[in-house]
Amino acid sequence: MMKNLQPTTFNPLHGTYEPRPLSVCSALVTVTPVQAAQWLTRNTHNRGIRPARVQQYAADMRSGQWHITGSGPRFAHDGTLLDGQHTLQAVIDAGVPVQMFVFWNLELEAQRNIDDLRKRTYSDHLKLAGVPSHASVAAVVRRAWLFAHGEFDSTGAEIEPTKAQLDRFMDRHPLLQRSAQIGCACRRGDVSVSPAVAGCAHFVFARIDPDEADRFMEQFRAGIGLTKGSPLLMLRHRIATAPRLQTNTAEVLAWFMRTWDAHVAGRTLTRLAYRPSDPFPLPRGYEPAEEG
Repeated sequence: MMKNLQPTTFNPLHGTYEPRPLSVCSALVTVTPVQAAQWLTRNTHNRGIRPARVQQYAADMRSGQWHITGSGPRFAHDGTLLDGQHTLQAVIDAGVPVQMFVFWNLELEAQRNIDDLRKRTYSDHLKLAGVPSHASVAAVVRRAWLFAHGEFDSTGAEIEPTKAQLDRFMDRHPLLQRSAQIGCACRRGDVSVSPAVAGCAHFVFARIDPDEADRFMEQFRAGIGLTKGSPLLMLRHRIATAPRLQTNTAEVLAWFMRTWDAHVAGRTLTRLAYRPSDPFPLPRGYEPAEEG
């Protein structure tokens, strides 16, 4: 007679196969870079690693902003890493041990459900914190953070801030709440523009001259009293007449920058243009905002 083989499961804590229990197992452990590298050798059935996400996680780990949650690396009973590849790679890149939960003895099919889970956004984070107009505030804070780090096109950014980094940036610059309000107002004007771009523009200008920044954005929104040759009139016309214009682009943000410089210098403006290959036109007197 053939012997019945007892089902086994891979235990990542010991690196061995053991008799399989009836339920999913978990433990709170401190994962070192060496341990993370060993576990990643079992990452044979997963999506490609996203470097920007790894960079986010590693930044939080280095700064001590990585917190224990109910998630962590997950292993199938055969030892396949189902989830947590970005977290483990971040431990390696950060070069520090990190405490987290680890789960094992899952079915391979559980990966489908894991992949369907939606990541909580910074907007969700602000909503839970009770921040009014949380979606617009989140968009403006992220856009302003990217601007301060030399990333002017938010859709093609090579870096992505973590929620902890955005929180620090927002705490350091309370003006961002005002900028978000102005961004929302500009979306509702007769010449509508993305709140993230308008709010970011206001934040940048307010670091140079807060009162003039308020006047500039209100004149753009209302369009009252603007005469021929006025930079703001040209900006409004350019946005209103551009075919199929996406107003959240670096191009529109660059138009705001050039309009501001002409406005404060008292110059007329008869043309507005910007190509992605052009150096981004930072306004005179601008200094990047500190992260805090």
